[in-house]
Amino acid sequence: MHAPAVVRTILFLLFLPTITFAVDCNRPPSGFGGSWARAYKQWCESCCGTFSSSGPSCNPGPNWGCRQQGGGGGSSYDYEAERQRQEAERRRLLEAERQRQQELEEQRRREEAEAKRRQEEFDRNKQEALRSMKGIAEGELGLKGTDASGDLGLKDLDSGKQSLGLKDIGETGTGELGLKTLFDKGSPNSAPVDTRAKGPSKLDVGKDINISVIKVQVGVDKPTQFRKDLLNNFSDTIVQRTAQPNVQAQEILRSFKTKEPPSPVKNIDNLAAGDIILVAPWPKKDLKKAGLWEVGVSNGINLMDRWGSGNWSSPASHAAIFLGERNGKRWYMDNTGKGPIIKEEQAFLKEYGARKMDVATLVGQPLSQHEGEEMWKGAHELRNTTTYWPSGVPHVGSSDTGMVCSEASRWLLVRAGRRVPETQSANAKVSGVDTGLNKKQFVNFSPSDFYENQQYFVVHQLSLYRKGDKKQ
Repeated sequence: MHAPAVVRTILFLLFLPTITFAVDCNRPPSGFGGSWARAYKQWCESCCGTFSSSGPSCNPGPNWGCRQQGGGGGSSYDYEAERQRQEAERRRLLEAERQRQQELEEQRRREEAEAKRRQEEFDRNKQEALRSMKGIAEGELGLKGTDASGDLGLKDLDSGKQSLGLKDIGETGTGELGLKTLFDKGSPNSAPVDTRAKGPSKLDVGKDINISVIKVQVGVDKPTQFRKDLLNNFSDTIVQRTAQPNVQAQEILRSFKTKEPPSPVKNIDNLAAGDIILVAPWPKKDLKKAGLWEVGVSNGINLMDRWGSGNWSSPASHAAIFLGERNGKRWYMDNTGKGPIIKEEQAFLKEYGARKMDVATLVGQPLSQHEGEEMWKGAHELRNTTTYWPSGVPHVGSSDTGMVCSEASRWLLVRAGRRVPETQSANAKVSGVDTGLNKKQFVNFSPSDFYENQQYFVVHQLSLYRKGDKKQ
């Protein structure tokens, strides 16, 4: 056996828990997509049928079930019943896809209506804020009541008092002028708080700006109007962008201001929906505690992932994803040899809490509420339609889609609307010699990819210490 064939066999055995060799020629695999098409073709040819990519379909032929190889006649096969069964299955899949598209369209309409409602409310609040500022002109110095005499409308200008009608400093007891400012005071380091309306402060960044100084690319239609629209939309963009805080960005900004590096540790209490939990393999010293099988499998997967990725520093052998908090409980999607399981945090830590863990956080804004809902729905879809199996390897005898742990975690982020490209690893090598094997032949995403894709993820050590816990 040549070296590539030996290596391919080792990879196949390490990644796959079990395989079923029996083929039932009366029950073709069901499903859709590339993995299903490959499984369907293999089922058809294993039963001595003729596979056609149109449809695809399988022509049973006179030797269906490979009866001639067995030397016996066997029972007759009802081809018409099989054709009708296949047609019924095709119609079922089409109907399921139609219903899915209908649900997506209804969801899109609801989202558009909600977005329109929020925009109208935002515009209404903006106009109210602008109307409340009318009547304040430069000639008034911000004080109402200027009359034709030219005074500023202040009380008792010539009553003998030198306070110009303002409350005496001594009467306030604070050394202030007794004027109530537009903004209430917060802490010494806080920004002013606009008390005229609840919600985000209304910005007027375009006031008193000469729009002619704004550079516009040559060829833009109606450049003057474009400049005005740019200023009008600028304040709206700022308010919308700051409505959802980005803890990760704030931590990085703080590190720049204090000239200290950001913390390499992220507490489990600070996990956000979409965070990927990267679990290290069992250490060999825990052989008695974990058992030979768990220690061997976890270290074997990590070794093959390092070799296939060319990343020999990757410390993880397993990946799961934090789904967020619901009804007072925190949930994770964990795809193991038993298939995808939605676990409560207590059960998740019971299984993995004794091993070292990292957490990969998406770069940029955290998942929105809508994206979190889509990820939650996707987790239930995985639970019902997916099994633990490398996506690049045909799964004979199963109609479920195959994914390993890291593929399932990436799929949920993509399902939520985030862009996470598939693995880009080069061919694996042995002693510097290209084996011709590529990780993508087996999986489209592995635990090491979360460490390599630094433009998409920031990786921290995960601490299980909680704020209420006592330090040992």
